[in-house]
Amino acid sequence: MTRRLAPIAAVVLAACAALAPAAWAISGTVVDPDRKPVVGGKVCYTAAGAEVLCSVTDESGHYDLPNSSLDRIRILADGFLPLKLAAVDHAAPIELKRAATLLVRLRDADGGGAIGEGQVLLLFPDGHKLGPAPVSAGGVRFRRQVPGTVIVQGVAQGYRAGEPIEVAMPAGKQTEVVVDLVADPVSPPAE
Repeated sequence: MTRRLAPIAAVVLAACAALAPAAWAISGTVVDPDRKPVVGGKVCYTAAGAEVLCSVTDESGHYDLPNSSLDRIRILADGFLPLKLAAVDHAAPIELKRAATLLVRLRDADGGGAIGEGQVLLLFPDGHKLGPAPVSAGGVRFRRQVPGTVIVQGVAQGYRAGEPIEVAMPAGKQTEVVVDLVADPVSPPAE
């Protein structure tokens, strides 16, 4: 009878092992600058710049990721700057910095109406550019920006290029800027 139970016990043990939770390799807690938990943030292993295996932070800002040979993680959360870290167990809370958001709208300088199609270019003090980004009548929103100043320029077919506008983007806030464009009588208006 002992011989018959041994194979059954081995099958039961194998099934229990398969149903057991994965071995958690790294964990941590994500907080905001006020040390409050960041809920719903995404913590992912990265490979070749892409997110490959993710966990979502719970109500206490905690995350767990399973074992992996990947050595980097990225933390993403609405309203915060992305953060890249080594894929290790983090005993101390990981503090995210608040991001700035910029909403840019294009407007007809003569009639005051929204311009339904155009492009926006952002120029940063360190020399890098973002865009040109397409703009609809509702504008274009740039999320997760490093707080500071930026030069905004807008263009649309049938209009002269807008004058560059310097805009301050504070941390944790959305800033809205309207770029007024003057119709160009030489070019036909955009349809």
